[in-house]
Amino acid sequence: MNTNNSKDPGKVVTWKMTEEERLQYIRKHPIIPMDRHRGSWKWPKKQGVKPLERSGS
Repeated sequence: MNTNNSKDPGKVVTWKMTEEERLQYIRKHPIIPMDRHRGSWKWPKKQGVKPLERSGS
């Protein structure tokens, strides 16, 4: 029987950055402000699948 269940609570590991590591991370992953939410992403369409028809009204 496997006793390593990922759903069971385990040891919590806290990782802290030094100030130098934090500044280096921010330089590598900058937060870029946007005027509005990016709406250009669309769900990919599957080839050959018809959209569902609405029933009722």
